[in-house]
This record gives sequence, structure tokens and C-alpha cells, in this order.
Amino acid sequence: RVVLLGGNWSQRSSVGNFILGCNGFNKSLNTFKKISAELEEKQISVINSPDVLFSTAEKLTEFIRKCAEVSDPGPHVFLLVLHSESFTRGEKDKICRILQDFSDRSFDHSLVLILKSRQEGSMIGSPLKDLIRKCRYRNLKMEETEPEQLLIRFGQIARENYENHVRYEDFE
Repeated sequence: RVVLLGGNWSQRSSVGNFILGCNGFNKSLNTFKKISAELEEKQISVINSPDVLFSTAEKLTEFIRKCAEVSDPGPHVFLLVLHSESFTRGEKDKICRILQDFSDRSFDHSLVLILKSRQEGSMIGSPLKDLIRKCRYRNLKMEETEPEQLLIRFGQIARENYENHVRYEDFE
């Protein structure tokens, strides 16, 4: 189970369609949507999450609970879909908060996918570098990646974590 976070609904949908090789994420629902398929003789579920817009701790908890419910019993990989030139410290803080609140093991299950830059030669800023570091330096550039490479990386992340998924522990 792969959960897509970061970017906007359209960007995450494009990445989900790229992974699955279909246009399953075609409507602008901006809600949790899960599509499963058999790829490379393995069952894979890609879960697109809504845009991260929460102003209170309750909204954050609601987002995480729904993410845990849709990915039950939990995701194997968080794929962080990000633009290098527009990724801000605020966006990094939101993603880190989601991952930390989901589980203290979330970063061990995360991979950063950097979307194609709009500007030639754009640099990776320090918020993105910090996030890549937290994710154990796991990152790929979308323009240099094939769907098979992503599946291989998902498998590597699962093996590194002993095939375990991330468990959400809900503490009141």
C-alpha cells in the first residue's frame, strides 16, 4: 500500500496514474481514493490523499485517521510528491507533522519524488534537503524515473522494514 502525500491533487493523481499505468485517478475529488492493481506479479494499492489543508489539531487527527482507515492495516510506503522550487518550510512542516503523528516509523517508509522543475537548473532548497535527509536520503526525480523503478524502490523500502507496514496508534 502506497500513500501519496504532498503537491496537489492533480500532481498526485498524475503520479498515481503513472505508477498504475491507467487513468484511475481522473476526477478532481480531493478526497482519499484507493486504486489497486496487479503489477509485476504483486498486488499494489495506491492511495491518493486530499490536499493537506488543516488549521487545527482535530483536522490533522481526522486526516491521519482517515489515511489509516483507507490504507488499513497501514501503508508500506509514503510517496512524497513535491516540486523542488516551490517547496517551502511550511509545507515541509505539514508533511513532517503528518508523518510524525502517523507513526514514529513513517520516515523509514518514505520516499521523496521530485516533480519536473518548471525552471531549468532550479536548485533544491534547504526545506527539501531536510526532508530528504529525514527520509534516509531516499529520493527520485520524476523525469528520470520509470514506473518499474518506483516499484523496485517500493519493494526495497518494504524489505528494509522487514515487510512491515506503518501502524497508526491512535492515542486520545
